[in-house]
Amino acid sequence: AKEKGLFYKYIKAFGFGQKTGIDLSGEASGIMIDQNKLGPVEVATISIGQGIAVTPLQLVTAVSAVANGGTLLEPQIVSKVVDNDGKIIQEFQKKEVRQVISQDTSKLVCILLEQVVANGTGRKAYIEGYRVGGKTGTAQVAGKGGYVPGKYIASFIGMAPANDPQIVCLVVINEPSGGLYQGGQIAAPVFKAVAEDTLRYMGVTPQVTDDEVNNGNDSTSTTVEVPDVTNLTADAATELLDLIGLKAQVKGSGSIVASQVPVAGGSLEAGGTVILNCDSSSTVAGKITVPDLTGKKLSEVAGILSAMG
Repeated sequence: AKEKGLFYKYIKAFGFGQKTGIDLSGEASGIMIDQNKLGPVEVATISIGQGIAVTPLQLVTAVSAVANGGTLLEPQIVSKVVDNDGKIIQEFQKKEVRQVISQDTSKLVCILLEQVVANGTGRKAYIEGYRVGGKTGTAQVAGKGGYVPGKYIASFIGMAPANDPQIVCLVVINEPSGGLYQGGQIAAPVFKAVAEDTLRYMGVTPQVTDDEVNNGNDSTSTTVEVPDVTNLTADAATELLDLIGLKAQVKGSGSIVASQVPVAGGSLEAGGTVILNCDSSSTVAGKITVPDLTGKKLSEVAGILSAMG
């Protein structure tokens, strides 16, 4: 009971299940399970994002608290009002709600979020020259009696620069089509495009040295082992090859990869091209060839399997 109470306390402290107080009408409060109904199953499911409904504004507010040293702020729409001559007519000061985590915890979480982008599923959010932190999200769509099969909400929320955050940006893609639905695959690139332009507009100077521009990849090898992408869709195979630094050339009229050149297990120079021969009549529908993941890092395994579905 004590542990459940502490769990519930932190969820509420970050503002989930309650309105943020923003100066806009019609704000929703999200959905939270009553503490009296909170059991071990609910604690487990809420921890992975199920059994709770959080608004985008609540999520941005909570992550901003992580980014700024642990202080939850009341979100505001207007910073200041100026006249035609640039004279400030009214300026709005930030409103602190409460301290939700310590500065030490804030720094630790920011470091972990940076690793998600440098070495994890958020690699496509990386902005050259900047330290970026963030988290991918791939949520099932809730329906009557459970979750709707095959429907997802892809998201990515990130901060930059990770060591001195100036912006927090959330991208949400509702029920994407085309075969890819993971937040790291389709939402993270949108974050990158928006955040990169925003940082440039704000005049935030790039920080990363030339030695760090390789996105945290400590590998010095210039060759890449070719994975087995047969029985994948052409789009998924292309996405997987792109993830590991290879290009794809699609041939044939089908939508499923029947064979590939080079074959799985071969080596190519980084940036090399794999030819994908597509013929839907010669493949096993719905089946995916499991790649050999021996010797790879857990972060690499997660990225490859995620891209393959």
